[in-house]
Amino acid sequence: MADNFETLENILPDWANEEIEITLVEAVDKFQKEEEEKTRFYVENDLEKILEQSQSLATKRNTKWVVKLFQDWCQARSITTPLLKMNTTELDLNLARFYVEARTKKGEEYSRSALLGFRNSVERYLNNNGRTVKISRNQVCQKSNKILDAKLRINRRAGKGNVQHKPVIVPSDLAKIRASPFLSVTNPAALLRRTWFYVSLYWCRRGREVQRDLRRDSFKFTKDANGREYAVMTHEEATKNHPGGETSKPSARNKAL
Repeated sequence: MADNFETLENILPDWANEEIEITLVEAVDKFQKEEEEKTRFYVENDLEKILEQSQSLATKRNTKWVVKLFQDWCQARSITTPLLKMNTTELDLNLARFYVEARTKKGEEYSRSALLGFRNSVERYLNNNGRTVKISRNQVCQKSNKILDAKLRINRRAGKGNVQHKPVIVPSDLAKIRASPFLSVTNPAALLRRTWFYVSLYWCRRGREVQRDLRRDSFKFTKDANGREYAVMTHEEATKNHPGGETSKPSARNKAL
């Protein structure tokens, strides 16, 4: 039986073998063409999902918090219309009052960045839920925008509009930190903490921003004109102030260490 199969090629005429080869080649070409057509253009049915994925987790949390704060304020003022159901006039009037009356749990004024964030978060929430609106540049929302601008001016004159920055690390404390065995190079755990500290210090990564996304290839070592070795960051990452959108500008952060 095996001998019969071995001699089958000799039994078939040449034209039959050629037809089989041509058929196989055509089938392979057709398959490759179909695969290329499938992979060339990706079909995305949920465009809202693309918008949602472009926002960081911190942005989503902040949006959720502001919307909850606004809803609590509406409830306290007996406003029953849901945010998504408010027409532009209602939204304008309610936001104007909200900017003025909103307070922290301690009863203190919100900072300038927080008040501006209120408007951005409400706008983002509406856009994410199918209502295309630009509150900051909407002629119908002039009242709330003027009230917000006036509120910021008044707070600034009263010394309440300043952002509270963390104090800088003084040189003497910085020297103690560098000399601490907690950041030594003698064991892996301390070396990891030392690396984290310098990445945060020299690349100004606030709040451990996107640190978990850093990989070995995020950095490379090179030498300056004097032969001294230093590290550089190999890419621009998306951060709060530089998310990478159409209007985003490159970060001015020093990339060398």
